[in-house]
Amino acid sequence: MLEDTDFEGLSRWRNAKPPSFAPMTYLPHNLLKRRTLLRGLAAAPCAQLAWAQPNTNAAKPIVLGQIVDASQDQQDITKDFVVGARAAVMELNQSGGIKARQLSLNVVETDGSEAAVTRALAQLTADPRTAGLLGSVSDGVAGTVNARLGNGSGLCHCAPWLMSDSAQLTGSFDVFASRSAQLHFALKALSVMQLKQAAVVFAREADARTQSESLANALRQFGLSGSVKIAANDWRATAAWLAANQSPIVVMVGGTPELIALAQAMGPQTRHRFIVGLADVNMQAIAELGLPKGISLVGTQVVPALNAGVPLVRTFRSALQRYFDEPPTAQSLAGYLSARTTIDL
Repeated sequence: MLEDTDFEGLSRWRNAKPPSFAPMTYLPHNLLKRRTLLRGLAAAPCAQLAWAQPNTNAAKPIVLGQIVDASQDQQDITKDFVVGARAAVMELNQSGGIKARQLSLNVVETDGSEAAVTRALAQLTADPRTAGLLGSVSDGVAGTVNARLGNGSGLCHCAPWLMSDSAQLTGSFDVFASRSAQLHFALKALSVMQLKQAAVVFAREADARTQSESLANALRQFGLSGSVKIAANDWRATAAWLAANQSPIVVMVGGTPELIALAQAMGPQTRHRFIVGLADVNMQAIAELGLPKGISLVGTQVVPALNAGVPLVRTFRSALQRYFDEPPTAQSLAGYLSARTTIDL
């Protein structure tokens, strides 16, 4: 059922349909303050962005590279993220650009593999027009770019979709909360129920290798014992494991298609269960499809609520409607925020 509870000042989720959704929890956004951003950029081991350097040719556009994951299991995140980033760039250019220079976004699509991302990065690094990188997406792509930039390419990597707790920021400046931070806020929302057990489902083995320890630590902070299952696309077996497990909380580490597949495989529940979806999940898409009876979704997002009255969200919604005529999602807002953060620096 739809719950309407104020979790210590966190924004409420009021737009989810059908009424099998628990409220969204939104992480605090002190990271978005300009002073904090500038401190973080100063600590990042990268060169100055081009528009912070002397302008030798005002006619030339400023080119930023963006490496994205166009694979099937990540395209729902990537598509919206890139749309949001493009909306911010188009909005900037319409208002006159940066010091009378237009901004150009060079998006390079990959299949998400390490080899493909490495080639894309080499392509952008070799291009003398590339002033920096913004908003690499997905998490795997962002992690590979971050690791490669640590080898000293000199490019600045701003606001990537980097969620992994295991990533050491060697060449990037991030603004989005990690998965363990997202899980912390979701579990805080559920802690009033005094639950003692949780199950963690990883869609992919690679995520389990890098995220198991940090997520287990987050569970322990709330006194929850946890068991882990790697789905590897066998959702029927995963649902059977959950049926035997009987944990009321199911933490799903994966994207929108995986969460939908898991919920459908679980089917109607006689005992109410909560699936915790992290920021990789498109909550609007799941709300439209609905969940089986007895399953509620607790979502965490790393951006402000889409209906928030703050100026950033208002300008985002206006730009998205003006240039793309698409409904807003948390992922498109994240892309917009990534580009705006880079531009404002």
